[in-house]
Amino acid sequence: MELESLKYAWKTLDTLSATQKKRMDLQQQERQLLALLHKRSHGPVARIRRNLVLELAGVIALYTPPIAYYLFHFGGRLSAISWFVLAMAALFGIYYYRMSRILGEMQCPAFQVRSNLERQVRSLEKYIRAYLVMGTLLIPVAACLLGVLLYWELPPPIHPGVLYVSAGNPLWRVLLLWATGLSTIAATMYFINKWYIHTLYGRHIDSLREALREISAG
Repeated sequence: MELESLKYAWKTLDTLSATQKKRMDLQQQERQLLALLHKRSHGPVARIRRNLVLELAGVIALYTPPIAYYLFHFGGRLSAISWFVLAMAALFGIYYYRMSRILGEMQCPAFQVRSNLERQVRSLEKYIRAYLVMGTLLIPVAACLLGVLLYWELPPPIHPGVLYVSAGNPLWRVLLLWATGLSTIAATMYFINKWYIHTLYGRHIDSLREALREISAG
């Protein structure tokens, strides 16, 4: 009787379906991934979250003074600057919320399976790219807003400079100066923001990608 039971057990193990074997392999890979993440990737996730909180504190500290200043000075003629800065702060708040939620899920063991982590890393990269575009365009757009307010809301200076149209400074020269200056600022900000974002987030996301590649190759 025991011999028959042993034969039956051996036959059952030998005839496992390919789906069952594949499921066992996936479970083993996920266990390995969990171990690798706890060993190497929890640090990068935690550092991304810490840098995100530091950025939030920096945005609050930097944006609050100009919002208050332009809202209550100049007789309200430059209040558009305050609303613009407030809109930028609100966009960063949305960015912070989305990033924080993704990072919170990545630190939850229930979500740490490979498919979820790959999706979350892709989401992080998407928000980082959007952040790079926003950071690059922020100063040129703000400069355009300031230019409009400079011409329309404030009286012209007694001695107009190169930013004003005058007898010796035609309109085409003013527009060329603005276009050249804004293009230079945008290009400079792109490389500065690219380095800045990679330092805060990109290198840690690369570590997560490397962990996923290692477990997939293994």
